[in-house]
Amino acid sequence: MKTLIAIVLVLAMCLPVAALQIVYPYVSNDATPVFGSVNIKSTVTQTIVAAQGNAVRTYVTQIQCVNPTSNSVILNVYDGGNAVTGGTIKTRLACPTAVGGASPLLTFVPPLKMSANTVINVGIGTTTIAAGGGDGLYIVLNGYTGR
Repeated sequence: MKTLIAIVLVLAMCLPVAALQIVYPYVSNDATPVFGSVNIKSTVTQTIVAAQGNAVRTYVTQIQCVNPTSNSVILNVYDGGNAVTGGTIKTRLACPTAVGGASPLLTFVPPLKMSANTVINVGIGTTTIAAGGGDGLYIVLNGYTGR
């Protein structure tokens, strides 16, 4: 094993920098990080990530839902649409009440591939936040753009 590692290191030092290519799974060379967050206090769908431009897709890699309210809710992640129509539901996530902290960070492998040049909306459908729910749900989304 040590010999194999030594051979790889020698080859890496001999190759010109232009010949080396770092490859990340599911990411194209022109990928740009995308982050979004939103606070949901009602059943109105909200935009968490804006459209990224002509022929550019957003790939969602992680979502976290912090729910300090007394109700467990289902979070809908929409591909496109607006505050009224919401768009096409790409996935649904359970947001349990957080006892002393946030819900787990959900990682998508492979990432959720959204339509090109569309917004990403989130909403809680018909479930209402309990009266006096404080700050409501806090949603954080991570991903990247690509073609």
